[in-house]
Amino acid sequence: MARLRPAALTALLLAAPGGAAAQFRDTPMIIRLPSTETDVLTGQFVAAGGDSLLALHQTAPLSSEVRPWHDLLRRNAVSFPMSGASGQRYRSGYLSQNGADSLADVARPVPTGVGVIFGSDPTLERTYTPSPTGSDSVVSFVHLLPKAPSPSGLPLDVLVVPVTLSDTPRLVALDFDTSVVPLDPPPNRVWTWTAPTTSVPTAVGWHEAFPVQVSDAARTRGIHDVAVGVFGGVLLFFHTSVPASANLSALRLSVPPVLVGGYQTGLHPPWLPATAGAQADALGVAALDVNLDGAVDLVFTNATAFGISPPAGTLLWVQGTGNPADFANPALTPWRDLGLDPALGLVDPLIVRGLDVGGLPSFAVWDRALQEIVVATPDPGLGGLRVWRAPAPGQRAVDIRLADVVGSGAKDLVVTMSNPASRDTVLVYPDAGDASPALAWAPGSPGAPERGVDLAMAVQASDPDGPAPRVDWMIGDPAGAPAAQGLAYTYPGVNLCSLPPPDVAVTVRATDDLGVFTELSATLAVDAPISPSLTLASPGGRLVLPPGGATATLEGTIALACGATATWGGSWPAGVTFADAPPQGSTVRRTVTIPEAAYPSLLAGPTTATLATSEAVPDPVSSLTLDVDATGLAEVRLEADRPVLAEGEVAVVRTHVRSRIGVALPLVRLVDVLSGLTPAGDPHVSGARLVEVRGGGAEVVVDALPPAPAEIIVDLPVSAMGGPGASAAEVRSSGDYLLTPPAGAARSAETQIGCSCGSSAGPELALLALLALARPGARRRGSARPPLT
Repeated sequence: MARLRPAALTALLLAAPGGAAAQFRDTPMIIRLPSTETDVLTGQFVAAGGDSLLALHQTAPLSSEVRPWHDLLRRNAVSFPMSGASGQRYRSGYLSQNGADSLADVARPVPTGVGVIFGSDPTLERTYTPSPTGSDSVVSFVHLLPKAPSPSGLPLDVLVVPVTLSDTPRLVALDFDTSVVPLDPPPNRVWTWTAPTTSVPTAVGWHEAFPVQVSDAARTRGIHDVAVGVFGGVLLFFHTSVPASANLSALRLSVPPVLVGGYQTGLHPPWLPATAGAQADALGVAALDVNLDGAVDLVFTNATAFGISPPAGTLLWVQGTGNPADFANPALTPWRDLGLDPALGLVDPLIVRGLDVGGLPSFAVWDRALQEIVVATPDPGLGGLRVWRAPAPGQRAVDIRLADVVGSGAKDLVVTMSNPASRDTVLVYPDAGDASPALAWAPGSPGAPERGVDLAMAVQASDPDGPAPRVDWMIGDPAGAPAAQGLAYTYPGVNLCSLPPPDVAVTVRATDDLGVFTELSATLAVDAPISPSLTLASPGGRLVLPPGGATATLEGTIALACGATATWGGSWPAGVTFADAPPQGSTVRRTVTIPEAAYPSLLAGPTTATLATSEAVPDPVSSLTLDVDATGLAEVRLEADRPVLAEGEVAVVRTHVRSRIGVALPLVRLVDVLSGLTPAGDPHVSGARLVEVRGGGAEVVVDALPPAPAEIIVDLPVSAMGGPGASAAEVRSSGDYLLTPPAGAARSAETQIGCSCGSSAGPELALLALLALARPGARRRGSARPPLT
């Protein structure tokens, strides 16, 4: 098949930007781990079921746990031999030991060689010493030999270790026999390649051996070649022939290996795309036919995992010719920046892994900037890459693999995230056919917590493809043990008594019978204030004083359930009585009865109610100054001796003021609000003693407003100023509370003198006397005036 030019490749990639049905669901299940620097391995770590997660917590105190198949939120502590931080270099797979017991084995590099924990004896680490390993080494499980699978159908691997302890790099393969406790492997179970000092630059940084299939022998026999990610490229060991037996002595790998790229002085060799920046580490290698030309290509990242601001990574694609040896020659196998293709749209790819998705070679890449996982599969049926992507939050992805951990027997995508600034997580993307349980808050939940008050919460949960799911409630740490199970949970109010009150962080998870789960989370702030609060329970928060006496209800909030005691107080006048209702939760109520006899004192100045708490809070006393409405306690009526005035003419406005209560109100102020009129002489007061005159006579203060039905009369001469004129009156107490509605704005139209007698049933209680400007021909100043009636 003819090779495709880059433009033709782009057309293929764009032909199907995710065009086929997704293999995985695009919303991850997030498994929060209790620590950082956690090795997370997949495999059959228990005899029953599919794959479990083995979490090895490397930070003190060291601990290990198995997250079971179909129940990844359950933490089963296990005794696993751990001797300190590994730098997340544990790996898992299946070895021939113990007659292929189908239990996953674990290996890691140790200073003297390789440490192995066999699945049949998981409490003991055994050390094998084929060769010392370096500080950068990772032990990989690779299906390097054509071994018969285990009884459960699992492929059996050998251990492959790149060694970097000295300036002479080596690659070591290690195999085991079927005995329960293998001894150090004999020569026919060890394969070692040692580089001549001149064949591999000593600046090469070794990382990890990745299984790939680039040779005809590997693809036809279903075994793996080996690609080691190094600084600036890949060191490729491929089968030159199919091993004649399942024994390392029959292994025929390309030695010296093919160096694809590699370190070069200047850090930007001519084969590296200009968009890639400087050379960096190959953090993962995949082999697949990217452009569907029949030849296997290499895909790897050029990235830096660590550093405060590491440079952006690049996803490199080296086009193959069909001959793996040609990868050493960039002139034959050009390098391209695959991440720039719009179908992938990568910004900062960090790690890549080769996967088998639906029987097709694929790769998965995690992008640090996008916080996404992207899986791409060359699909002949689509004529290009089938691309699937999903959110993948975290600081640094350290591994991507396929494992059947939840749902059906199809494998799920598992991504391990290292989050040094918080805690590590595992992101699990179930296969697309595994529906999540339906989970929603019940009406009224999660609610608003109050100090010291129990908080009842509930959810609604169901499973569209199975029985009712299990519902777990986590309070505080979502990675912690469940506080309760079931559709409802009540959070104890006693836990909300500390000062300041803590937020309630609640996570609810619904897990179906196949281990697929979904969750709700909420962080609830305490609704009640720390300090007491006080309000008047009435429309508008006003204390209305009607004739005959008044009743008011004060309502306060205080942390009674936390042991606080409430103390009422205030500047109440004599004669007022109180009745306290039993508390309801954190709410206290006091009913205040105010007789008419207390009105004079109440209207003489501000009245304050207080509520104090015994707790040592910042503001232990809540004060409320009462907003008093006394506008129904008096009525006014206005008359004028002349309805029409010419400019400069004088009339007398008479104001009648009468109380509606049976007690005298001292030092009452009567105000005439004039418009188009001005006082023309001293006011005359009858029915009370005149104390003070203000505003030229428009405002008078009398010693008292007598009890009903006595009346005060004020006569005020006024002069017309030209234009329409009007007069309105209001009455105020000694404390400046209105005893009538406020005087309204003067009317501009000519109107007959009228009377509004302050009935409480009417919407307007103010009284208006309107004097209109004389029309042409009206009587002039000095004309006779009719008497007031």
